Amino acid sequence: MKSIFNILLVFLMFSLTAAGQSDTTDCDSQIDTLTGLEFYKYVDSEPTPKEGEKALFNEFRKIKVPTCMSIHGRLFIAFIVDAEGNVKGKRVLRDLEETDYAEQIFKLIDNIEWVPGICNGATVSSLRVVSVRICL
Repeated sequence: MKSIFNILLVFLMFSLTAAGQSDTTDCDSQIDTLTGLEFYKYVDSEPTPKEGEKALFNEFRKIKVPTCMSIHGRLFIAFIVDAEGNVKGKRVLRDLEETDYAEQIFKLIDNIEWVPGICNGATVSSLRVVSVRICL
């Protein structure tokens, strides 16, 4: 059966880990202006879905796309995964005009169990940035 729509999601996660020669990262915290939470932008191990990145990609395939639209572009979102694995401070960095894709992705992200980021051996709240390319 031919699909109602063709969607190509190229899921690129921006690695926010610091590049360097040492095994540890300078854990400098920042205060999120949206939530007031302390978070770490550069960590040794960034937050990941408990089921893995492939499971996250499969969740993104559930995005509902109108068949009559011709859309191309890249969507950037960011959120904080706290030390307990909860998603907070969701924000859209760049959206696609006249779509609700960011909202749909946030709903999917809320339903995923997250493993928090790790910095110098401790679980910490950290920022995760996601880029999704959509071609219809």
